[in-house]
Amino acid sequence: CRGFLSGFLFLVLVLFSIGCDNNDDASNNSNITQQLTRGTQTTVLNPIADSYVNSSSKSRNYGTRSELLVDSSPKVYRTFIKFDVPQLSGDIQSVKLRLRVFNGTSNGPEFYKTSNSWSETGITWYNQPGTTGSKLADLGSVSTGWIEVDVTSAVSGSGDISFIILPDSSNGIDFYSREASSKPELVI
Repeated sequence: CRGFLSGFLFLVLVLFSIGCDNNDDASNNSNITQQLTRGTQTTVLNPIADSYVNSSSKSRNYGTRSELLVDSSPKVYRTFIKFDVPQLSGDIQSVKLRLRVFNGTSNGPEFYKTSNSWSETGITWYNQPGTTGSKLADLGSVSTGWIEVDVTSAVSGSGDISFIILPDSSNGIDFYSREASSKPELVI
């Protein structure tokens, strides 16, 4: 009961702090969902930024598009997604990146952590950050619908976290972006 009460109080405080944010950015109030399940807390985050870059339009930005593209031929597309992880109580047990696929592939992409030095409306092929650390996941065949990628090793605490999704074949994959109704999620 004590764990439930402290989890409940944390939830109330988080919801209160979100509701009291005077920032005019509407995404601040909609990027966190708290759920309590049998004494454990699950936090679901929507991205604060996402975009892709294109090797054939190197100066163009795609940050306001409703899709995220990953492909290696004939053009190379790379996707970037950024989340703001709040201060959480307790240890992080599991972190999953959830994406809604609308164009599947026979050979899925690779997932890495990347620098937070990019912005949704500023990233282009020319200024994209590279990977940091080892590969988090490498997907095989992927159908349309929701997928989950284990990125637990990349998230150690609060603050911004960015992921880069790289093509592993010329058979590309397409996801919905945060501008679509089926937004990417980070489930902690």
